[in-house]
Amino acid sequence: MSMIRLLHTSDWHLGATFHGHPRDDEEDLALDGVVAIAREQSVDVVIVAGDVYDTSNPPATASQRFFHTLHRLVTEAGVGTVVVIGGNHDQGLRLEAPAPFLASHRVLVRGHLPRSVDPADTVVPLHDRQGTLVAWAALVPYLRESDLIGAVDGPTVDGPTAEGESTVGTPIAHEDALLTATASRLGAIGQALARQAGTLPRIVVHHAFAAGGTVGTSERPVLGEVIVGRLSRCDLTPLADGCAYVALGHLHRPQRVGGRDHWRYCGSLLPMAMDEVSATRSLLRVDLDRAGQAPAQVTPVNLPGIRAYRRFAGSVAAVRAALTTVPRPGPGELEPWCDLQVEVPVVDPGLSRELEDAAAAVGWRALAVRCTTPGTSSEVWIGADAALTVAQVTPDQVFAQAVQARGLAMTDELAEDFAALLAHVQAEA
Repeated sequence: MSMIRLLHTSDWHLGATFHGHPRDDEEDLALDGVVAIAREQSVDVVIVAGDVYDTSNPPATASQRFFHTLHRLVTEAGVGTVVVIGGNHDQGLRLEAPAPFLASHRVLVRGHLPRSVDPADTVVPLHDRQGTLVAWAALVPYLRESDLIGAVDGPTVDGPTAEGESTVGTPIAHEDALLTATASRLGAIGQALARQAGTLPRIVVHHAFAAGGTVGTSERPVLGEVIVGRLSRCDLTPLADGCAYVALGHLHRPQRVGGRDHWRYCGSLLPMAMDEVSATRSLLRVDLDRAGQAPAQVTPVNLPGIRAYRRFAGSVAAVRAALTTVPRPGPGELEPWCDLQVEVPVVDPGLSRELEDAAAAVGWRALAVRCTTPGTSSEVWIGADAALTVAQVTPDQVFAQAVQARGLAMTDELAEDFAALLAHVQAEA
């Protein structure tokens, strides 16, 4: 073949629940789809660009699902190389523990990247289905502050860390040092990749919040990065300039980055929140010229067989009417899930149950019923150009939003209880 074919996936978040509901059956179907696409489209290299798991200590069933899928990719699908990197949800050492064994089975894993690692050690060979060396890749997992710099003293700015953890007193000098260290580290890796690859195509696999990326409400650690602002939106140019393809993970919506068609987020394997369900779940098939001269050709490939999701919003009458028009699930199909947002003059505690029953009558499950009064909203979108600061978000505002999202009324008693709890937490901090 004159082309090298990659399949770009990321953010599997195995073991995650959705509104408290397990989704093992849906994960199985989605991973079946990944294997089927890799086999049917004769993929040479499969990329998993971070956040394999949803938590650092995933359930055993999630680990079994992950390793079973790796095995199927190299046996059933005949993939030449599988590359996996760690994301901010993964425990890097845990992910990387079986790396020597996996490498003997054409699976290359980089779970974390401490400061002591030589940039050249991040560069790995990629082989096609026939075992021929066809490209080189830099595997760059999610970089935490400890991977870049040590402690720095000085004037502080309050806000979350790059990992999204709430921190008060982050040194300004620490932020400046972090930005400098990130650019230096990525530049060194980019240079190592260029030296090793020679004339072969260069690939970058990175889990990060890249400049120009747009996020939604489910990407909680990323939201912390947005609020601080300076710790996020890393410039990929030192790492990726001149590369044939840049496979990114971390943001859950498929998107291009920096106006470049070959710098891509493929999006999460499954929707991680209701504000993501409108996007068709897909993987990215990437065709590269073996000489590395022609631009990468990127084609979304829809992932079949996952659960149906819908969002309904409007008056009570409009939502009830919409529920009567949804397709009922067929035999063997997963139970479809929906989210209902109704606008009412006054919150009615019994309305949620009535609408849940209406959804159940047509074979759907209403995971959330949110009642809002006119002129209010329970959702927040934060994009690449957001200019939020920590000072603009208070605990009272967050609590009020949570109360509203659950269709409850903010009574004086509830407000007083929250105030007492907040005072206790702050006193203990």
